Amino acid sequence: MDRTEENRQEYKELQRRVKREVSKAKQEAYDELYTRLDTREGQKDLYWLARQRDRDGKDVQQVRVIKDRDGRVLTSEESVQRRWKEYFEELMNEENEREKRVEEVTSVEQKVDQIRKDEVRKALKRMKSGKAVGPDDIPVEENVGHGAARQEAKRKPKRRYMEVINEDMKLVGASVEDAEDRDRWRVMIRCGDP
Repeated sequence: MDRTEENRQEYKELQRRVKREVSKAKQEAYDELYTRLDTREGQKDLYWLARQRDRDGKDVQQVRVIKDRDGRVLTSEESVQRRWKEYFEELMNEENEREKRVEEVTSVEQKVDQIRKDEVRKALKRMKSGKAVGPDDIPVEENVGHGAARQEAKRKPKRRYMEVINEDMKLVGASVEDAEDRDRWRVMIRCGDP
């Protein structure tokens, strides 16, 4: 379909109609439920609804049974909690694969090119901040931050306007008196231009 104004208006009108029909259907369903709840059979439904609402309010993710290491089903609350405790103790005290060192390392005699500073800068620029650390456990933000601090230290400090003027006057060989005498100043300026 084309995205014309006419089609858009037609779509909006159909959307309004559908909303009205859904609203009517919901109202009819609630009216029917309320009339049914007023009857004797509805009392059973009322109990069922209350029970359902109570269950919906509770934590659905609650685990009531779990298997132990041997595959047997544990049903008592105490044994389930004990098994969860064992599981998390194992999980949290397990050795990290990254930290394990290989005992036997074979050395390779091969010439390796030096890593250039521009390669490191390019790699740091490509890295995204806010991500998990790598094997060196140093976040990208720290690497980039120190690089920026070094760059900042290399930059010259800002100079004041008068400092620049005084340096330029010394370079040209002019004094404050020459600058105050307009005619002499103009002659000096023209001499400097090619």
